Amino acid sequence: MTRLNLLFAVQIAAILAALGGELLGSQPLVAVAVGTFAVAVVATFAQMTGELLVGLTSVRIPDTAERRR
Repeated sequence: MTRLNLLFAVQIAAILAALGGELLGSQPLVAVAVGTFAVAVVATFAQMTGELLVGLTSVRIPDTAERRR
């Protein structure tokens, strides 16, 4: 399981925990679930940004100036 898949699973679990906390009337469970969801969203964006930057540095643009001669 990749890191992004794991983070998405944590987000879904946090949403389900918040819904369960609402149904049970447990304010601490809702608070923990919302906090976990927020951390997972921030971590997901950080992971995606990192992968984008690594992908951009590995792209090689061919040098066309050499071929014009």
